[in-house]
Amino acid sequence: MSARIEHFSFTSRELAKFAATLDACVRPFDYGTLHDWRVEVLSQVMALLPAKSAHFDVHGLGVTPATYAIGYEAGVFEDWARNWRHIDEAVHVRHRLRLSSYTRRSRYRAAGTAWTEKYRKSVAYNEFYFPHHLAGDGGGIYIDDRHLRAHLHADNTKDVGDTLDARQLAVFRCMEPVLRAALRTVARDENRHWQAIQLLDAEDDATALIDTRGRYVHRTAAFERVMQRIAPDARALFLEDASLRARDLLQGVPSNHLCRGRSILSVPRLEHDAVTASMVLLGVDGPLRDAFAVVRLQHFPRASALGPDLTEREMEIARLLAEGESDKAIAGRLGISWHTVRRHVERVLRKLDVDSRSGVARAISRRTATVPASLRSGVDPEQR
Repeated sequence: MSARIEHFSFTSRELAKFAATLDACVRPFDYGTLHDWRVEVLSQVMALLPAKSAHFDVHGLGVTPATYAIGYEAGVFEDWARNWRHIDEAVHVRHRLRLSSYTRRSRYRAAGTAWTEKYRKSVAYNEFYFPHHLAGDGGGIYIDDRHLRAHLHADNTKDVGDTLDARQLAVFRCMEPVLRAALRTVARDENRHWQAIQLLDAEDDATALIDTRGRYVHRTAAFERVMQRIAPDARALFLEDASLRARDLLQGVPSNHLCRGRSILSVPRLEHDAVTASMVLLGVDGPLRDAFAVVRLQHFPRASALGPDLTEREMEIARLLAEGESDKAIAGRLGISWHTVRRHVERVLRKLDVDSRSGVARAISRRTATVPASLRSGVDPEQR
């Protein structure tokens, strides 16, 4: 079975991957943070093409880090930003030609033979792209929308040829309006919810903000750390219960009622085996009045000895890295894909604040040696 996008044929398996990619693009509010959504979109794009490396940059929405990359050599982006960005003609021609969806081959065709020949002799091409193996086939989407800028780019695992490159361009053209609409929606909601989010982040508590549609507008870093300690099934059950409870309660209370001198209304707490939480309804005054439910976690599992930021899967991978295992060996032992391992490795390095795999072993040794006695005995200090 096959189907067509523009005048290209796709197998049912390829269409399933494409559908999964579009599904991830349209659901930014289904993830705890905008960064989590960006990670999922990028992983789906890499599986779709397939790609050996990719990055997704978002500027103007406060997401950190602004650039999220998978599969590149350490220091590549810092080198490009410091030494090549201002002289890279590929950036200038993309702006001049207004290429929102592109592949490298399509950019060369649009810019013309003379520009392409000159570019391939340029210093940036020969001293940056070529040595870092970034001169092959690839493409992406560039969005410049007032104060919002985003750039998603993926490098193919190998040169694909003109026919497959044209088909890949068709895929990016289908994705571009979907991704643009999602980012615009996030931008509108970020502006609308900024006051409530600031109130939460001012407190270093494990809290989350849910709107009248039951969507998680914001989760604090402490909330995310606790969620990662809970088994996936229990976590999903709790998050769904909190979302449904918040939506039902908020739809029964007008936002202007909450904003008129009665900003907080307490409601019964949520009782689960894995976690217990309180919930209050909060009204926010401002140019756009709104109502939210604030979920505050009260009793939850203890932190990992390796640090509260690492999930169970990341702890497994961190220990295997410390044992000197390769990505391929880790994938085989855990029964997951190589791309998934690479994504987890990137997160482990970032969360442990180390630059190399050898640093993971040192970080594990250091953190295990300094873990508090309360955690070693199984008591979370936040529960004492």
